Amino acid sequence: MRNSQIVNLRVFAIFFVVIGHCVIIFDPRWDIYHPTYPSKSLYYFKEFINSFQMQLFFSISGFLYYYSKNKKNNIEFIIDKGKRLLIPFLFVGLVYLIPIRFLAHYPNYSNGYFSALGDFFIKNDCGHLWFLPTLFGIFIISKYLISFVENSIVLKLALFVIAILTSVFNGHFPSFLYINLILKWEVFFLLGYYVHAYKDVLFDKRYKNLWYLGVIVLPPLLYIRFLTLQTSIGAPIRFVFSILMVLIMYRFMPSKTSELISFFDKNSFGIYLFHAPVIYVVFDNFYYMYPWQLVGIAFFSSCSIALLITYSLRLLKLEIMIGEK
Repeated sequence: MRNSQIVNLRVFAIFFVVIGHCVIIFDPRWDIYHPTYPSKSLYYFKEFINSFQMQLFFSISGFLYYYSKNKKNNIEFIIDKGKRLLIPFLFVGLVYLIPIRFLAHYPNYSNGYFSALGDFFIKNDCGHLWFLPTLFGIFIISKYLISFVENSIVLKLALFVIAILTSVFNGHFPSFLYINLILKWEVFFLLGYYVHAYKDVLFDKRYKNLWYLGVIVLPPLLYIRFLTLQTSIGAPIRFVFSILMVLIMYRFMPSKTSELISFFDKNSFGIYLFHAPVIYVVFDNFYYMYPWQLVGIAFFSSCSIALLITYSLRLLKLEIMIGEK
């Protein structure tokens, strides 16, 4: 039986991932495409989205892992995750992402297809698809780490503290095989896992006032987060805000869902896989539009085309390419 709250959270997460990619053009640090009309409000909106979008995605994976942790042996588990994550990574990257980037005049592809191919594998220039090999690595190491600490609350706490430290200082680790990203996001996978394991205690009615206090703390903490974006203390503040934001979403997300939300949940992975290259094409051709017009076109066109491709692959019995078989 599906967890309706997780369904709601996953749909919430995927739409904010898409929206985040639609507004990234207004981030002055992003130098791939440039809008005619900059928007400071959309830049800050992007920063706000950055504080929870992928954090929530990784935590949902950890939450759901709690259900399946003992259903497969190690080899079966690795093969299953490889099929679900690495096959879509290769298929979408090589057949879809790279060709569409050429159509969108992606600046880093000036040296031809084979250079782009090398960048995809060697420099990790895979756009939004970085999530897939990163999650694969997290699944593999988490299976061993979680089983090792499972019977000791002290070891569980130690593992979580270590994960926090490696997340905050992930920039000191190599990018080879996505090691730095695996270490950055492992803590949020563990967060979701332990939210599931201890949800009855965490969300006990006796502590509801503490959660309401957390909601009250969020706005001033967000303000401080914005003030410290370019400072040395910014990273830990962003981290604390992200943890609190994710926990509050688990606490207050409604447990009732709808057919429409279930529809988007069923297709959320397809939306994730196929939306971003469409946004590149929109940015390349409509950069001159007013900000909200540009964002609206990017959002609706990317979601629509992603859904169309997802259903087309199912009709062609190619579900394995989108991690479904």
